[in-house]
Amino acid sequence: MDKQKREEMEQLIKKSGDELKIKDNMPKIYPVLRHLSFLKEKGTNPIYRNHSPETIIVYGVDLPFGYMVITEEQGKKEGIKEEELYTQAIVNLSALDITYKIDRLGENVFYFFSYKDSYSASRILNPELLPRMKNEIQGKMGVAIPHQDVLIIADLKDGKGASAFSQITFDFAMQGDTPISPLPFMVEEDTLEPYIAIRHKKSRHLKRD
Repeated sequence: MDKQKREEMEQLIKKSGDELKIKDNMPKIYPVLRHLSFLKEKGTNPIYRNHSPETIIVYGVDLPFGYMVITEEQGKKEGIKEEELYTQAIVNLSALDITYKIDRLGENVFYFFSYKDSYSASRILNPELLPRMKNEIQGKMGVAIPHQDVLIIADLKDGKGASAFSQITFDFAMQGDTPISPLPFMVEEDTLEPYIAIRHKKSRHLKRD
């Protein structure tokens, strides 16, 4: 999206937000993943919760031309708590499609979740998705949320796959309109741990960030 179109969309969202009532739009609220640096952007004061060392969850009201991030001011004005938003957002998210496409590199398998609704990366928060994918995974389980329009889950069998997954995540992050994290994560006991794949002449292995 070019700069002019982005600015036009932001103006439309701001105008809609001035008139929009959050409580009247609870069925349209979805969780949105952002990089932690989003909190430092000028003019943002979102209601949020922590997600990983790299990412946070904010809440968006779905609109025909995008979504409006709910702010602390809006929450206070309508008496809405973060926990209430989170519960409703996850219910709404769980109704979205979670079909995927598959790519392979040797014995390594990559599952791509990509849709046109702005909540592809948010699917990682679907409480049924990661447990279901764990049943498919035979090696190490990696996940990546490089930008808002893609979620990647990986079944990593060797260092070659880990290295490729790291590069894929970085490349996707550089291409997306709304980047989230250029680093992939390993799933460790239901938590996400960022990692970097380090190449050596004779071998490849994983290193925690």
